[in-house]
Amino acid sequence: MRSKIVTINNFIQLKLLENSKRIVLKEAAKLLDELNILKDSVSSPGFPLRRLAQKKLIVGAYKEDGKWFIKKVDDYREILSSTEVAKLLKLKNRNSIYGYIRGHKVPYHQLANGQIVFLRDEFFNWMVHQKEKEKKERKRIFS
Repeated sequence: MRSKIVTINNFIQLKLLENSKRIVLKEAAKLLDELNILKDSVSSPGFPLRRLAQKKLIVGAYKEDGKWFIKKVDDYREILSSTEVAKLLKLKNRNSIYGYIRGHKVPYHQLANGQIVFLRDEFFNWMVHQKEKEKKERKRIFS
């Protein structure tokens, strides 16, 4: 589910970048359902997303006059889940990423709820730096 929360937050914030400052949570829930990102409740539209917002897992979610909204976060940085990072690093097992985290071998952030996330731009910059280090090391060895 944590990986799905990352996808949900990225989708909503990127959608808000296109045209508005905020979106009604029920509208966001409908979009997420249409794209098969988060199944909505037929009997209580918006409930699954609202539940995540109440747990403070949805970036920019707030309640105003009894109605839930999600606002655009101007300094929002797209995040990657540990599953996505493990795939990018070509690790066989998603749990292998936690060894990298324990050894502080990759840039990561731990959220208030304990979730580990990776900032997309920061991670890709780190990957480029790692590739450059590998090239220099190979050049040094074979020179």
